[in-house]
Amino acid sequence: MSSDSTIWSYIVAPAATIIGIWLTNHFNTKNLAVTRQNDLEQEKKEREYEFKKEIFLPVLTEFVKSQQMLGATMGGRVTTEEYLARSKALGLAVSSVLVVAEPETVKVVQNYSMKFLSILSEEMQENDKLIRLLNSIDHAQGEQQRQLKIQSNQLTAASVSRVSDHLAILMTESVPVLVAIRKELAIDTSMVAISLVVHEYAKAGRELMQKFVDELQKR
Repeated sequence: MSSDSTIWSYIVAPAATIIGIWLTNHFNTKNLAVTRQNDLEQEKKEREYEFKKEIFLPVLTEFVKSQQMLGATMGGRVTTEEYLARSKALGLAVSSVLVVAEPETVKVVQNYSMKFLSILSEEMQENDKLIRLLNSIDHAQGEQQRQLKIQSNQLTAASVSRVSDHLAILMTESVPVLVAIRKELAIDTSMVAISLVVHEYAKAGRELMQKFVDELQKR
């Protein structure tokens, strides 16, 4: 499909975006802190930051990887083994938050994780249907193969539309999670600013996916 590479690049993009924003804000905060605190206090805060970062960075990374996996279900690209491994990795990363986070942060992160895994579980069922259909296409010929390809396009279009909605909701609901984590790291955070960035990104992604759905429905 001509739009495949564009769609998957949309799914992969958040990883670099999140890490980039994370580091930029860290260094900005660090520079501001130097002007306000003595060296000893600053060193203490830096140690605390590094310790907490080792806990929270894997959590964000696993959320991003889970988002990528959710996107990949649209094309029947996820194996059961990959899904189980990702679910386990996300669960372990989230459980580590209990060590350092405030109770409210723990609650926000855990609730978001449970919703994410619930949606991913639902879409894996559709992913498996598409995998079986694609396998059938490989073994079919003539008119039967043509009909199966039509079914595949219809199933993929429905999946893209559905996952697009899921991703938009999950991205919107990620704002409190990002804000809570950044507060744990003592990074000045504007809820409004984060919301605007997430909203614009989600909007662009939905528009891109809708074009993909339209293309599939024309076939």
